[in-house]
This record gives sequence, structure tokens and C-alpha cells, in this order.
Amino acid sequence: MKVTRVEADVLKVPFDQDYWGREAWKKDYEAVPRRGGHMDTTYPLRWRMRHRWSPEISTVLIRVHTDEGIVGLGESKGVIAPHAVKEYIDTYLASWLIGEDPFSVHVMWDRYRAAMRGRGHMQGFHQEAAAGLDIACWDIIGKASGRSISEVIGGRYRPEITVYYSGVAGVRDPSSDSDRERLYKASQKAVEMGHTAIKIATGFGSEADLASVDIVRDVLGDDGVVLVDALGGYDYTQALALGSKLADRGVFWFETPLPTDDFAGYVELTKRSPIPIANDLVWTIAMVRDMFAAGGRLIVIPESIKAGITESLQIAQLADQFGCGFAPHCSVGSAIQFAANLHISAAVPNFVIGELWGDENLLTAGLVSPNLNVENGMLKVLDGPGLGLTLNEDVLEQVVDRR
Repeated sequence: MKVTRVEADVLKVPFDQDYWGREAWKKDYEAVPRRGGHMDTTYPLRWRMRHRWSPEISTVLIRVHTDEGIVGLGESKGVIAPHAVKEYIDTYLASWLIGEDPFSVHVMWDRYRAAMRGRGHMQGFHQEAAAGLDIACWDIIGKASGRSISEVIGGRYRPEITVYYSGVAGVRDPSSDSDRERLYKASQKAVEMGHTAIKIATGFGSEADLASVDIVRDVLGDDGVVLVDALGGYDYTQALALGSKLADRGVFWFETPLPTDDFAGYVELTKRSPIPIANDLVWTIAMVRDMFAAGGRLIVIPESIKAGITESLQIAQLADQFGCGFAPHCSVGSAIQFAANLHISAAVPNFVIGELWGDENLLTAGLVSPNLNVENGMLKVLDGPGLGLTLNEDVLEQVVDRR
């Protein structure tokens, strides 16, 4: 079997709700009101971790065609500048794959990594673009074998996985009734969708973050799972102190509490924190290796549309050797990434919990079938060949951006 053609299409739909990235980062992010009307002058400066978000939901659909008529589906992350990702695939990465056997997926992934290693591009757009091709090749392998990806990569440890609802911004001002009500209603919506676990975007100070936890806990009840993501908003001392308070409230984990580049801080924090630390910004095998080699221990949470299935599996296996959990991350994108995460999660022994972005739109429900429905906080692993998904061409025509 040989690859004959690679298609990359930018997909876009409007936001149906305020995603946490946009809700959390208001224009007045430099100054968060404190009691008495004083402005926030704490360090680290919050704007240094400000993420950019597109006004639309965007991603990049990958279709890899073969000479045997099998077409593999994949997805490359395209939150910002998705057309740049498409251009990079069209003009460069696709030529590496055309004429190759899609079963040589590990060889191809090493070639992708090698291609930009000399330029220092070991993560970012390059790897995110390659991830979609990697997922599509695994989809082809599964379809050609008549088995699901989770079966062809080694078998399933579990037929369904526990997931948490994400996309919820915590309160910025705990004294604001409207802000508290917004979070309460968003949490209620998650429960109505079948979720029993919710992750909150925090990082607005100890008082605000703890108030957010209490609100979500009130909705979920004592048996529900609460997770927090501080988006790199604290320094080591602040994170350690807040982590103790979060642990007292039974919070499941503390995600990305420190700025992205505080590697030493993360190593030390994971040693002393009374609550598990997760970090979605450590998502290459080399970064995870160095973190563990330095003595750090954390729950690894790579995204399939950033690390591909191949490297996600490598990261999970490495973490397992150090006694650490694996919990695939996801954010803005389509249901293809959810399905890829499902199969990886089913096939690794150290799976902990998976993320499911909460927005309902044509990319997450409609672009492919079957729809992924949560029941009692669980998602069933798809049984069809490959990813187990069928592309809806009619919906594709509605969401593709061909400019």
C-alpha cells in the first residue's frame, strides 16, 4: 500500500459559547480588581501568559489517500493561523508521505522530527502539522486491518474511559454575583450533558480560585471530580500555597500552575505539592524525559493533534515507567481529536482521565459520525475500523474555509 495524495482543509465555525480561553482573558487582563479597589500587582505578570484565541473555532482536517482506496482521517491543531498549518503541509510535509507505506508510521514520525531538529523546531506548528498525518496513517492501518486503532496498537485495557468537561472559566471576582451565577450555570450544563467531572480555568488569585472550586463542587456534589487549570498564572510559592488549599478541597489535580518556561519550578513543585500536578505544555517525549530525569513527577497530558498518536503513546509508556499517569489533553478542534484520544486512552495501562471540550458545534457533533455521547461521565471507545469515524461530506462543505 502506498500514499497517493494528502489533503489538508481548514475548518471554521463560530463559537456557540464563550470558551474559557476567551472568557478568562478579558481585555482588562493586566489589572484584576482586588478588595478595596486596588489593582493586582502580583508576580508573575499575568499578561506574560496571555494566550491568543481566534474569534472562530478553527482546525485542520487531514485526509490521506492510498492506492488501495483507503482514506485515513486526521486532524492537525489549527487554533491560530490554521492556513499556515495547511500551507506547511501542502508545500512540505505531504511530499514526505506521498509514495510511502502508511504502515511505516513510526519511521515517518522520526522523519518529521528529524526534518526540523537542526532548526530547533521540536514542537509548535511543525509537530502539530505532522500530528494530523500521523493520526490519518493510524486510521489507514486500522481500516486496512479491519480493526480499531486501540486494537492494532496493542489492545484495550478498558472499553470506556472517564472524561471531564472543559471550557469553563472560573470566576474573576468572587464578590460578583453575576460571575458566580455564570460559572454555576455552565457547570449545570455540563451535568445535564452527562458529565461527572469538570475542569475550571483559574489563575485569578487564591480567593477567586477557591470560590470557583466551591461553586463547581456545589453543582457536582461530593462524588464529582473537580480539576483546575491555572494557565501559568502563579509563581512557585503561590502555587505551592494554593495547591495545599486545593488539596484540602479534594481537587483532583492542579494543571499548569507555573509559567511555561519555569522548568526547574515544575520539577520542584511536583516533589512538594500535596496535589498532583499536570502540565499540557510538556508534550514532547524529550521534554517529558528531561522532566523525569530531573526528578519531577507529573501527570502527562499531551494532545493527539499536537503530538500525534505515535508520540502520545511514547509519552504514556515513558510516564508509566516512572509511575506517572497519562491523561490526554484536548481543546478547540473537532471530534477527530476526541476519537484519537479515546483509542490511545484505551490502549495504555496508566490512563487516568480524559478531557472533552464542552462546546457543541458542527465540528464536535455533525462533521463525523457517530457522535460521541457522554453517559455517567464515561465515553465508550469506538469499535469501528481505524478511528471508527465516517466523514459527513455535507457538513464538511458547510465548515470548510477555502480562501
